[in-house]
Amino acid sequence: MILKFLNQQFNRIYWFYKYQVARLQSKDNSLKVLNNTSHIKNILVMCYGNIYRSPLVSSYLKLHLPGDYVIESAGFYPKSGRKSANDYIELVKEFGIDLSSHHSTCVDKKMFDWADHIIIMDGKNYKLSMLLKNNIESKLIWLGAISSNGIKEIEDPYSKSIDEQLKIVKQLISCCDEYISLIK
Repeated sequence: MILKFLNQQFNRIYWFYKYQVARLQSKDNSLKVLNNTSHIKNILVMCYGNIYRSPLVSSYLKLHLPGDYVIESAGFYPKSGRKSANDYIELVKEFGIDLSSHHSTCVDKKMFDWADHIIIMDGKNYKLSMLLKNNIESKLIWLGAISSNGIKEIEDPYSKSIDEQLKIVKQLISCCDEYISLIK
């Protein structure tokens, strides 16, 4: 019982420390990934549920990058086939994004192997990515960290008000534009 408790405490401290270091280095590491990639083809966009942030980003990138890029999105939530909320679908239509036919996909290790770039939104995505597959940091890009507006992590719009969702959508699009300019 005590060993289990100590192991839990160690894991909590370990991931807290690992997250803090990764967050502090997120901009430098993300730019390093972008600079060390001579040619990318496969882009995987990740968030927790794959019903808000990652489908928006992947749809936006598909609209604004040439057709030789293959862009997919997935999430860590263990149930595939979920749809985005109707109010969110309507909100993002204002930005030319159609999520009406999107259904969530649960990520697997093969997707990480396939991807040249793995775009993540926050520390939770970082931790879950690292738990699923080690040694992928050479592919990870924290979308918020590469932006010039100083954010590191992009909040999950899930259960937020429409005004808060709109703010997050604008952040996502701004960060996507910066990502696009960095890979072109």
